[in-house]
Amino acid sequence: MLSKLVVALVVAIQGVSPSLSHTTALKYARWVDRTAHERRLDPWIFVAIVDHETRWDARVVRHEHDGTCSVGLGQINVPCSDSYIAPLQDPRVNIRRMGKILQHLKSHCRYACEDLGWLRGYNPGSEQYLAGVQAEIRRHHDSR
Repeated sequence: MLSKLVVALVVAIQGVSPSLSHTTALKYARWVDRTAHERRLDPWIFVAIVDHETRWDARVVRHEHDGTCSVGLGQINVPCSDSYIAPLQDPRVNIRRMGKILQHLKSHCRYACEDLGWLRGYNPGSEQYLAGVQAEIRRHHDSR
């Protein structure tokens, strides 16, 4: 039986990416739920970031101005080499890596950490990014 949270995650994922199959959305929701639980993070943080970054398209590779690449669902920044890119195009690996990065950012935040301020480290070049992700997380919490 699916938990209410996993069902809500599936609905949210398919709301942003309606062409994604229910089976795929369910896998993503379960991986987000499991990773968030293991890392003691709010699963809606994952949803807000992925909604913003790729709209749940695991194949996205963005070439950045600094010569690096941002890869997969969570647009994880790595060198533009297939040995770094290929593993992160696996959605499960990408979500797990997101969890590791988010947990690290949260546990090492020392300045303006309240109201999810620690998320600014996920995309440090844009205050608009942080505000957008914070608003998206609040929206998901308010709709539950």
